[in-house]
Amino acid sequence: MGIINGLEAWHGGSRADGKVGVVNVMGFTARQEQGGCCSGRREGNGNLRYSGLGHGNGGMSMDVEIRGIKKAYFRKKVLTDISFSMEAGSCAAILGSNGSGKSTLLSILAGVRKADGGSFFYRGTDLFRCPGQIPKALGYVPQGDPLMEELNAWDNLRMWYDRETLKRELSEGALKLLGIDDFLKTPVRRMSGGMKKRLSIGCAVVSHPGILLLDEPSAALDPVCKENICMYLDAYRKEGGIVLMATHDAQDLELCDACYILRNGTLHSWEYGGDFHKLAEAL
Repeated sequence: MGIINGLEAWHGGSRADGKVGVVNVMGFTARQEQGGCCSGRREGNGNLRYSGLGHGNGGMSMDVEIRGIKKAYFRKKVLTDISFSMEAGSCAAILGSNGSGKSTLLSILAGVRKADGGSFFYRGTDLFRCPGQIPKALGYVPQGDPLMEELNAWDNLRMWYDRETLKRELSEGALKLLGIDDFLKTPVRRMSGGMKKRLSIGCAVVSHPGILLLDEPSAALDPVCKENICMYLDAYRKEGGIVLMATHDAQDLELCDACYILRNGTLHSWEYGGDFHKLAEAL
């Protein structure tokens, strides 16, 4: 099977069959242009590289600045003035009860849904003003299954990776760390939830994006799968990646530098001390 460009196959985070896909791009070099937007060209090594983006908004110190995001469905306000910041190598968790808006927030940042207001600055550039650049800056793994059910793991990965890069990543890279080499020939329809999640993450990090958005990455997974995912996320952070996840899993929370509770449409800082009873009360 030939390579299918991720933006062509699942453009804007949605596949042709209507399912939300893993948002990413095959690698590029970006440069600053008028209006705060950036454009890019393909890069042979597949790495995500920026140039000229750090000073587009007055030389901001934080790599990510979320400002005043709002979202309402009819008269119901789901998100109200969501604001926070993150720096390279950091990890943050969004906590909240079912229906609180966690998935909505992540999908807005991924460009799948449109915010009613607010901004999303990454290294000085407002990605909401340049929506075409969002897939080039981040990887997004939704809670649902974004994979091609009729294909096996190898064929799903070949939609994103060229053959040589895929072999290298399976032998010594991110895909090896995620343990995907153990089930390459398994069809997606026969995979466990943990296999599917690890494969989804493997597709999302093809270009080593600067930001990784994860919606409940450890939900309903066995301890071995959770450990594989946590090991990868820890390595990703140490390389300067930024991780933002919606989760309530204790193992995930241990990776996080900051935790926020999303309640009644607003975000509140929360210091997790390992007490799930207090967390449940706070939600």
